Amino acid sequence: MDEHGFDDHLDPHAYRYVAFKSHQLAGRYGFSRDDAEDIQQELLLDLLRRSRSYDGRRCARQTFAHRVVENRASDLIAFQTAACRDFRICRLSLDAPVGSIHGEPFTLADMIADTRPGHTECDWRLRWDVRQAIAALPEEHAAICKLLLLGENALSVAARTRASRATLYRRLRKIRRHFDEAGLRRYLR
Repeated sequence: MDEHGFDDHLDPHAYRYVAFKSHQLAGRYGFSRDDAEDIQQELLLDLLRRSRSYDGRRCARQTFAHRVVENRASDLIAFQTAACRDFRICRLSLDAPVGSIHGEPFTLADMIADTRPGHTECDWRLRWDVRQAIAALPEEHAAICKLLLLGENALSVAARTRASRATLYRRLRKIRRHFDEAGLRRYLR
């Protein structure tokens, strides 16, 4: 036991309060029910770390333990509900299908797969809008878009789709008009 009345072992009341608080948070604020043990461990670790600074002249041990646990629980909730990871924004699984393009399903993970630094919400909105616009095209026009998005040039697309270059360029004009009507021009700077 140290000079302030805390040792490396917490009293039973502190353990009970940590267990209560961890079960109170589990299943809420974006935590799953299975997170209860992890939350409990996080609260206990913080309480043990801070117990070294306990001053028995300022408050009772129970009060100190309650305040430390409540503050750490508040920090965990703030972390979970921060705007960048707020669990309320999207309740879909990344593997859940969110649409299809000509029978090919795509998932939320497909929409947000580009996680390079500097990429913003606009990037995934653009991908979403392009996918929606392509899905509304006739099959031969959608095939052209997919090949071009994969990096093919116009000549190789014409060869792969067995269309003349004149036919390909006519189709590309229709595709451009369709994209303009879908509002994709707003992404151009």
